[in-house]
Amino acid sequence: MARPPSTAEEVARTRTALLDAAQLLYEDGGADAMSFRAIATSAGCSHSKPYSYFDSKADLVDALRIRSYEMLYERLSMAAALHEDPIDSLRELAEAYVYLGVDRPRMYALLYSDEGRMSEDTAALLDAKTAALGICRDVIAEAADAGSLDLANDPFTSAHVFWAGAHGLVELYLGGFLVVGRSIDELLPSLFETLIAGLST
Repeated sequence: MARPPSTAEEVARTRTALLDAAQLLYEDGGADAMSFRAIATSAGCSHSKPYSYFDSKADLVDALRIRSYEMLYERLSMAAALHEDPIDSLRELAEAYVYLGVDRPRMYALLYSDEGRMSEDTAALLDAKTAALGICRDVIAEAADAGSLDLANDPFTSAHVFWAGAHGLVELYLGGFLVVGRSIDELLPSLFETLIAGLST
């Protein structure tokens, strides 16, 4: 007797299990460790199962990248909600972003690295990126509306500048360059104050 087709809930649960396994393999060993066979073994399913959910390794990497941006979005959303003052919220955003890179460097690299990536951004991936940056844009806009920031540029441009500064600090840390006199913990407050001053006219 033929097995009945999987329900939508079962499909979603299996896809999540496969992505969980792929993410653990990636964070432990990078894209090379993330074969479909290894993913299936880790997820406890047949070796053919991943092929039913992902067309290719590029498709899988895109799914992981989307998931990473969604996790970033969640972390930044929680940080932004901690304070009523938008400047304090921006400080929390900077700390949340930077320490995500410190705590989970491979996941952070997946946000930006081309490792294992073989295609252009899908619409879903672009949406996930835009949503994450949108949190910073919205908080900056709130600060401008409250009179806490007199912006030299529009909020979206300012958010890119803020993002670039935080990303640069993380990259210096992950690259092992912060060994010549200042730690990331010492630099982050100064970076934040410099960015806030630079965003204002």
